[in-house]
Amino acid sequence: MTDPTVSFDGEWVYYSHFHDMKGASVSQGPAGGADIYKIHVKTKKIVRLTQQVFTPNTGAANWSKDYRTSEAGKNHFEYGVFNTGPCPLPGGKLMFTSNRNGFKPPSACRTSCNCS
Repeated sequence: MTDPTVSFDGEWVYYSHFHDMKGASVSQGPAGGADIYKIHVKTKKIVRLTQQVFTPNTGAANWSKDYRTSEAGKNHFEYGVFNTGPCPLPGGKLMFTSNRNGFKPPSACRTSCNCS
């Protein structure tokens, strides 16, 4: 669990839960990704708010059928969706970060901090 944040009314705590940390490393996060949950402070009721759903631009690449399975000549992800950093907003809404759209930096950006 990471990124705990308390709701404005103090009734809920939002957090990110990383699924299956086995085999995870600094360069490759857990294959199961992460999702946003909230827990009610008084009752301890837990509610899952996000699911492991990729939504990449299907016209931007030749994707495998489920975006995760390796298929010859097709793009795929070797990791899950990372929904992290929950932040409550007024009106009961929630903001968070996610890689669900499948954006990857160019390979030079992953190995160097000199991107412009």
